[in-house]
Amino acid sequence: MRSSKIAVGFILIMVLMLASACGGGSPLVGRWEAVSVEWANYSESHIEHIEEGEFIFDFFSDGNGAITDREWTDDFTWSAEGGRIMITLYDEIMVGDYDISRSVLTMTFQTAYEDDLLTEILIFQKVN
Repeated sequence: MRSSKIAVGFILIMVLMLASACGGGSPLVGRWEAVSVEWANYSESHIEHIEEGEFIFDFFSDGNGAITDREWTDDFTWSAEGGRIMITLYDEIMVGDYDISRSVLTMTFQTAYEDDLLTEILIFQKVN
């Protein structure tokens, strides 16, 4: 009886580890609708509020995703660990930070351009 409980426990642990490794347990999985985006560099900043339904990210548990605008949809791949996210879209790799508080996702990306540093902050609301 004791060995069967140990075996069941071991199998449960292995299933949970596999699900976690595949991203199934990630809080990013789901549909996120853009609320606003902020661009800032050394000399200026700009905040743009985004209309409802205009820009949506879908994060799937298998590490794939889709970005949808009202007129197009493009696929991407993603991975996340320890508050860092990596998104590959159009053979371009974007690496940044992310934070989820309640049902709000904030992603921050920084890109160096010559003598300037562009910071992009995207705010999303969880849809499902």
